[in-house]
Amino acid sequence: MPEPMLEILLLLAAACTAGALNAVAGGGSFLTLPALVFSGVPPVMANATGTVALFPGYIASAWGFREDLAPPPGLTLRAVMGLSLVGGALGALLLLATPDATFRRVVPWLLLAATALFALGACRTLGVDSENAPQRGQFLPDSPPHSGTMGQEDGKKWAAAAHSQPTAPKSDWLLGPRLRPAARPDATAHAVTPAARLRAQAGVLAVAAYGGYFNGGLGILLLALFGLLGQTRLHAANGLKNLVSALLTAIAVLIYAAGGLVAWPQALAMMLAATAGGYGGARLARRIPAPWLRAGIVATGLVMAGLFFWRG
Repeated sequence: MPEPMLEILLLLAAACTAGALNAVAGGGSFLTLPALVFSGVPPVMANATGTVALFPGYIASAWGFREDLAPPPGLTLRAVMGLSLVGGALGALLLLATPDATFRRVVPWLLLAATALFALGACRTLGVDSENAPQRGQFLPDSPPHSGTMGQEDGKKWAAAAHSQPTAPKSDWLLGPRLRPAARPDATAHAVTPAARLRAQAGVLAVAAYGGYFNGGLGILLLALFGLLGQTRLHAANGLKNLVSALLTAIAVLIYAAGGLVAWPQALAMMLAATAGGYGGARLARRIPAPWLRAGIVATGLVMAGLFFWRG
């Protein structure tokens, strides 16, 4: 088989698998970036092109969680959106200014860091403390455990923890939260100091800038950040993660394109493959145990980082 055909098949397979991984657990960038680099695309262009290829998946995920959007304490939805756009633009501009030789040296370390973040994220306890409401950095399930797997006392504990959390208002897609009188963020604003609000804004800005520069491990970083900021509803954190990812990637893609960093033939083909993989991955997820998926993604990240170190 001719070598160009092998490269095309490699890119399509990587994009399809990456779309499936992002649909069920994340970590798609661990495949798209190495596949593009190994097929001869310069490292900086490969990073930008891989991000463009996975962009439709971020939009679809954000739309799917649109009913669950709720900002963490101390931030409004509009503030999070604005910080996401600014941070994504800063990260993309930094990538434009990074020489290929420098990025090639940085990539294996970024892959290792992203893999470590993913592994740590996989070990997070997503649930309710056995005696108390969720602590800062933990997530409260949005629905109780199956009735057949918990006793009456466990059900009471879950209900008490759930009722202890403030009710988040439903959110419009772009117009911000629809505020009810009893659920206005102003009612709890006194609990968030100006210094805490500034730290929250700086955190979102920094993670968005990281995402605009290098996409690997972005979802885990965002979930960890929102948990630390006090968001205890898992669906709300996931919805906000997908919205931030879509926004920062959108502005980054525009900057990549303006700077000539996108290999469009590869990007468009990989977009289609990633979209198909995302659809299939969402259906396949029900049949594969989550720990197996996470272990496979961590192993992939370590192998890819090792290959980049080996290639120098």
